[in-house]
Amino acid sequence: MSPLMQIVLGIGSCVILGWLMFHQTSTPEAHVASHDDVIDPNNSYQVGFLIGLTGGTVTDASMVRYALERFEQTHGYKPTLRDAATIVGLMNAGRSL
Repeated sequence: MSPLMQIVLGIGSCVILGWLMFHQTSTPEAHVASHDDVIDPNNSYQVGFLIGLTGGTVTDASMVRYALERFEQTHGYKPTLRDAATIVGLMNAGRSL
């Protein structure tokens, strides 16, 4: 076999191998929470996360929903996970009232 044919076959096999490796990859199905996700008061995971930050119990879920509504009224936008500390502060302020 000539050296030119060996080079062409080598490059061709590398291209095919690379195409097979990258063609089979797919995006992961699981949704990873980002700091920019809007906190939904109906999402039990996010409500539980906020209750856990305060050390509260399940009965404090209404306090979380109230704090989320109050945050939206005060700041004019729906809270994201970046605003979790502010939400916890509103929850603690609501407890003392």
